[in-house]
Amino acid sequence: MENAYLGATPVYGQFHRQVIIGDGSTTQFDLDYSVGSSAQVLVSLDGVIQEPVYSYSAYSSSGQGIIVFTEPPDANARIFVTFFGQELTTVLVADGTVTNSKLNLTYISAQIIYGDDSTASFTLNENDYDVNSILVFYNGVCLEPITDYSVSGTQLTFTFTPLLNSEIMIRFLPI
Repeated sequence: MENAYLGATPVYGQFHRQVIIGDGSTTQFDLDYSVGSSAQVLVSLDGVIQEPVYSYSAYSSSGQGIIVFTEPPDANARIFVTFFGQELTTVLVADGTVTNSKLNLTYISAQIIYGDDSTASFTLNENDYDVNSILVFYNGVCLEPITDYSVSGTQLTFTFTPLLNSEIMIRFLPI
């Protein structure tokens, strides 16, 4: 049974295994997967569980997993390696190679207007927006739709008159 487990089944992926046959002289063998430490693998040598660090060490070099035994396994010895998880790696990309179009980002446009202490209604640069598709900030404070403002077509109307030189920022959310 390839996927039978004692205890809980792994949440992500499965345990991988590898069989290596000793030759009586070789101490170092390549592993099928990269490993982060000796504790990441369980090693059985002819059915006897081996102790990490004392009997073997496992590591990766240039992405290649390697196991090194303190003594060479006998000729025809069956070495059974169980990998308890794969080392997670991160892909690095060169600066400037990821663009907004590659990420398929939708820009959130904005408009800034200033109060004049006499006008409560302002014209928006964008149309087809309503109170649920814009955010309005008055001097940095996010206002509450309907309670503080309404939108009809391209008109933004406040329930109060913005003070002289007060900054009103409108963020148009993607629709």
